[in-house]
Amino acid sequence: MARGGAGVVRAAIENAAVERWESAVEDLWERCDEFDREGGVVAMRALAEACPAADGRAAFELAGMYDSMGFEAEAGAESDNGARSAI
Repeated sequence: MARGGAGVVRAAIENAAVERWESAVEDLWERCDEFDREGGVVAMRALAEACPAADGRAAFELAGMYDSMGFEAEAGAESDNGARSAI
């Protein structure tokens, strides 16, 4: 493999994993009205824990779900976690 080729392949695999995760998050948001308050948070927490990126996006998605389900304090705390992760 050409020099740098392994890095390109690794990046492509990581990008594909993130795209699959983002698709799953999008699907959950489309179905969030089907969940009760706890169920929506549990579902998003499971996705957040499986997020292949370490840039804070999972925390922001979880914060959004907390907020959407009426858990404002938890949303604020999780949003702060996301901001710290993004730095």
